[in-house]
Amino acid sequence: PTPRATPSQWRFEDFKSADEIRDVLVEKHGLVCYSCDRDKFEQFTDTVSWAYNYRLYPHDEKDWYNAHLKEFVPMLSHSVNKKWEFDQQLPNGYQTEFEDGECYMHRQPKCAFQDFVDILNASKQELLVPMQYIFGANEAWDNTSSKRALKWISPTDMAEIWAEYMMPISELFDLKLISPTFGYHDKHCEWFVDFLKACWDLRNASTPCDVETIDTFSVHYYQCPQHDHLKYFGYNDTSDSHNVKRQVLTMLDGYGGKDWTSWYNQRRYWMTEVNCNHEDGAKWPGGMDPVESCQIISGNRSETHGIGPFRTLLRMDEVARFNWWNTWNDATTNTGTSSQRTLDARMIDNDNMVLPPGKAIASMTFPTEFGTDCSYDPFHFGPSHAPTVSPAPSAQPTTAPPCESWCSSNSNDWSSKCGWSACSGCDECARDDDDGGSSTADAASTSIVVTTAVAGAAAIAAAAGYAYKHSRKSPHLRPNHVTIELKDGQVTRAQVPAGTEVSIVVSASETENPIVSDL
Repeated sequence: PTPRATPSQWRFEDFKSADEIRDVLVEKHGLVCYSCDRDKFEQFTDTVSWAYNYRLYPHDEKDWYNAHLKEFVPMLSHSVNKKWEFDQQLPNGYQTEFEDGECYMHRQPKCAFQDFVDILNASKQELLVPMQYIFGANEAWDNTSSKRALKWISPTDMAEIWAEYMMPISELFDLKLISPTFGYHDKHCEWFVDFLKACWDLRNASTPCDVETIDTFSVHYYQCPQHDHLKYFGYNDTSDSHNVKRQVLTMLDGYGGKDWTSWYNQRRYWMTEVNCNHEDGAKWPGGMDPVESCQIISGNRSETHGIGPFRTLLRMDEVARFNWWNTWNDATTNTGTSSQRTLDARMIDNDNMVLPPGKAIASMTFPTEFGTDCSYDPFHFGPSHAPTVSPAPSAQPTTAPPCESWCSSNSNDWSSKCGWSACSGCDECARDDDDGGSSTADAASTSIVVTTAVAGAAAIAAAAGYAYKHSRKSPHLRPNHVTIELKDGQVTRAQVPAGTEVSIVVSASETENPIVSDL
């Protein structure tokens, strides 16, 4: 890994436009879901650059990666591997090398290394964006009675797995290795330190383990206050006894004569699961109220949570990437506290309607002053105050598939939405056979109609910004360019090309605003 400079001190508040916020958010933010289909990922395409699914191969969401050129990060998640999971991950034509039942990476019957190679080769061949990383085991420190059989790997076994499986895979596929998961809890840090010591002790073995091959640290954390993220995961101030860096280096205590401080400082965190579910005083049974989570993410609980977890993680150079857990999980068949936490934290529901945490995350692609509607009213993409786009009417084909009411307000390109069964019958997807099959959305008369419920100068920025967003992402929609200028928080100029229809809805008290009148 390349040594990094002291974490930067830039501030999220320094960003001046939605594009600047979006660029930093997309650079760091990813989706995480074990069994999402493409439609669930589509809702948050504009907020991420990557995703993972705890497996080595993308499944029902595979087309999403290729359609939007997103990065898939595979994971060798557990020591226990079941034949049905291998069969599910291996494309048609591949066969696993072990009998029905289970195989293990740390005891007999051992998993065949070639099975992992075959799965990763299939992923490599079918993904347009090359894989760059691979995760180590997920929560291998978990030896609780309910999870031990699936997750627990002793630190010594993990070191052997790292040497026998992870390092050869890294070399074969040119993938950077992300550590097994740990976190700020002392038992998590203790497990990770014991793994590092065991790996160090195997450095001269016939199948050596090399701690230098760990490129990045994977950590989980389930609290949201700004000060806690800085306190526990900051590199510069390690005064708190629960600071992760301090715990790890204290427990290593110069083990083997190695300069572990220098080694640690050359690596950054990926916070691969984060939400608010483990906070003291969470109101809902076993977890945080989804509306509260939305308000916290949005920075609207400043008295207790500061600017919220997302804005804090965007500021922290120590954190290279992060994932809100979870995008979606069908926990309705389970009962108990853990299941309730899973449901409360979801970004999207079973019907692909965006839930409060998802609203807050999606709204971050808009300027921060617009706020977020955190009401528990599921909807399709984005905050309820956000502008909506409606292409000009065009003729329906004689026989048309369905066109659900939410299709026009969904932010994805029509080139994607027309491939969805629920939207394939919309006007924008209609074909005119007389002109060679070109889409009616390509017609010169097509315009964009933008509306917003935000009053005054903010309405101009919202409407013009949304039009600009769609002009970049949907070439068959007009306009081609939109220019917005702001000074001291006020719009000084908002230029929309001729031929584009922009409707700005303002309150009666704002109609005399000279900025609105000039537009």
